[in-house]
Amino acid sequence: MKNKWIVVPLLMAGFNLSLLTKDLLSEPRSGHYFFNFSIAYPLSINKSKQDSTNINLSLFYGHVGQIQGLDVSGLVSAVEGNINGLQIAGLAGVCGDEFTGVQIVGGFSVAGKRFSGIQLCGGISVSGETFHGWQTSGLISVVGNSFRGVQVTGGLNVVGEDAVGLQASGLFNVTGERFRGIQATGAFNVTGEDYVGLQAAAGFNVTGDDHDGLQAAGGFNVTGDDYNGLQVAGGFNVVGDVLSGLQLGTFNIAATSRGAQIGVVNTAGKLDGFQLGLINYSIEGDGIPVGLINISKYDGRIKWINWASNLSGMNSGVKFTVNNIYSIITLGGINFYGDITESLVYAGFYGVSFPFGRLSLNTDIGYMYLDNEDIFRKRMGKRDQHVALLRASLNMELSKRFSLFAGSGLGYISDYNTFLSSGEVYTLFFAGLELF
Repeated sequence: MKNKWIVVPLLMAGFNLSLLTKDLLSEPRSGHYFFNFSIAYPLSINKSKQDSTNINLSLFYGHVGQIQGLDVSGLVSAVEGNINGLQIAGLAGVCGDEFTGVQIVGGFSVAGKRFSGIQLCGGISVSGETFHGWQTSGLISVVGNSFRGVQVTGGLNVVGEDAVGLQASGLFNVTGERFRGIQATGAFNVTGEDYVGLQAAAGFNVTGDDHDGLQAAGGFNVTGDDYNGLQVAGGFNVVGDVLSGLQLGTFNIAATSRGAQIGVVNTAGKLDGFQLGLINYSIEGDGIPVGLINISKYDGRIKWINWASNLSGMNSGVKFTVNNIYSIITLGGINFYGDITESLVYAGFYGVSFPFGRLSLNTDIGYMYLDNEDIFRKRMGKRDQHVALLRASLNMELSKRFSLFAGSGLGYISDYNTFLSSGEVYTLFFAGLELF
């Protein structure tokens, strides 16, 4: 019985020893070679994938553990651990751990963890975690975590989390979280969270949270939260929360505008800044809209306005008021100045109202075009005329929906296609009513 208990441990030890011997035979113990040459591993001087070397040359495929120096391969070079030096490969160069130096590859270049230096690749460049230096590829450049340096590619650049430096690509740049620096691309830039610096794209730019700096796009710019700086777009600009800066585009949108919006159409949830455009809209606020049509949901009114004057006989249009700022668009007829009854009159005014209870003093500047054509056909001696106007009037509110006003002003009248010096000053008198 005792012999049986002795035999069992001996058999187990023998079995484990046989496994260990087999493993040692299959993968020789790692060593160091100053010079290593491979045709296609394992047809090579090195016998283990863990061997280290200073100079590694391979014809088709080389595979070693570490390199301190030079690695050149006709097709593929794979390194399990670190590389410190220069790696050149015709098709693929792979570093499993950290790379410090220069990696030049025709097809695919990979650093498993960290890369410090220059990565040049004709196809796809990848750094698994962090990258410090210069990364350039013909198609795609990818950094899994953080990036510090320059990323230039013909296709797309991707950084998983943080980036500091320059991203430039032919198609698009993507950073998962924060970016500090410059993003420039032919299509679009996307940053998941905060951005500080310049975003420039032919297509569009997107920042998920806050942006401090410049966004310039041929299409549109979007910032999900606060924006401090300049947004310029051929299409539209959007700020999801507070705009502190300038939006310059065809359409500008901000939840709260504390800066300036300049475009054809400007909209703001709360306007505490300045709007300049053809159409300005806000829900509420104490800002200043300057445009032909100014509308505020809670702080504005729209009225029908009608008046007669000694310059244009009949005038009717719409008056848009936001707080105490107003704009007027009118269409009229009869040119008393030129004694032409068959005349159309187009006019626009922008002014400020000073209320005193039911009375208010209105002052404005305006432009009037006297179309002296007979059904849009010119008559000899009847040129169209431009009029620059400066007016003041007293408005009396009889009810919330009805007001009377009267005033006077000065007009500078000049013929169409003539210099301003050939005009004439004209004293204007007018009176009318506002409805609704």
